[in-house]
This record gives sequence, C-alpha cells and structure tokens, in this order.
Amino acid sequence: MGYRSPFNRTANIDNLCMEIAELVGSLHPTSELSTSPTLHREIRISTIHSSLVIEGNCLTRDAVTAIIDGKRVLGPAKDIE
Repeated sequence: MGYRSPFNRTANIDNLCMEIAELVGSLHPTSELSTSPTLHREIRISTIHSSLVIEGNCLTRDAVTAIIDGKRVLGPAKDIE
C-alpha cells in the first residue's frame, strides 16, 4: 500500500509553490533583510523568548527586551538567570 496524500494537487497549488520558491530565491546576503540591525534584534528577542517559554520560564517579551538592554527586571531569580 503506497502513500496517499491528504490533499489534491492543483495547478493553483503548483503556481503558489513556484511563486514562493522565486521569492525565497530572490533573497541574498545583501538584501534588506540581512542588513537590518533592527530586524536582527527583533528576531534575537523572539528566539530567546520562545526558548524560555518552552522551558517554562514566565518572563514576558518585554522583560526579555529589558534584560537585553541591561535594565533591571522584576521576576523570579531563576527565570532572570
């Protein structure tokens, strides 16, 4: 018994996939996304916050931002470490 896909492939799906592939292919090391320090900072904050949530940490995204900025944050010591 072979694999049966849960959806039907259509020309519209193929066209959308090709459009996505072209957009991804247009990104390169000198694109705006790679040179934006603000974007890098936001991605870093989101990544740290997401990891902390997975570990059961109760710090908010704002608290993570404050810690990165070197500000004092109220919260359980184990979470701030």
